[in-house]
Amino acid sequence: MSESPLLLIIEDDVSFASLMKTFLESEGFRVVHKENGEAGLQAISEINPDLAIIDMMLPDINGIDICQSVRGRYHNPIMMLTAQDEDMLEVAALNEGFDDCLRKPVRPHILKARINALLRRGPAQHVAPTDDKQLRSQDLMLDLTKHEAYLEENWLELTDMEFKLLTTLMQQAGEIVDRDSLYQTVRGIEYDGLDRSIDTAVSQLRKKLKDDKPPYRYLKTMRGRGYLFVAE
Repeated sequence: MSESPLLLIIEDDVSFASLMKTFLESEGFRVVHKENGEAGLQAISEINPDLAIIDMMLPDINGIDICQSVRGRYHNPIMMLTAQDEDMLEVAALNEGFDDCLRKPVRPHILKARINALLRRGPAQHVAPTDDKQLRSQDLMLDLTKHEAYLEENWLELTDMEFKLLTTLMQQAGEIVDRDSLYQTVRGIEYDGLDRSIDTAVSQLRKKLKDDKPPYRYLKTMRGRGYLFVAE
């Protein structure tokens, strides 16, 4: 008999976390609670939970920073909890790597339903080449020999720079690729802090991938750090 899903709650409000933990355990989940970001980060590495639930406003590290720091190595779903009633905050969180956002006060059965939906989706898978000439992820395929890209089997007209950029990000799917690396790999120059050509290319790629409105499905902006290709 397989073990029930393991959930990690990172929440500094001990009373609220205790209520969530009690409810979720009564619904058959295994639950670990950590009261701050540092302890939560350590727990993610040590227990690799099936799903992490992270409060946005923690006393030491905010939820978005935690998400950004683990996304390259932790591929299971992450849910954000927030007491702030701001749509743009939710958009920013989803754009930075969260899989779902839930506003407080949390209704227990809505929480359970959202958790189950994320668990059904399962962990993201790294992009794996079918051979050394192709990259595939979701409904996107790159033919590295022919220098061609296809979305849902439809040919995409990409510039040379866009193709190189997409290839670089897909080859490192699930990992944040910083701007310095992208400029070196894609353009062969050092990033001077002013050039916006990579950002412009990402914007154009999103349009061609029909993914130019957040939450982005393929290319996520990791604020102040770089970009990440999401593989599912």
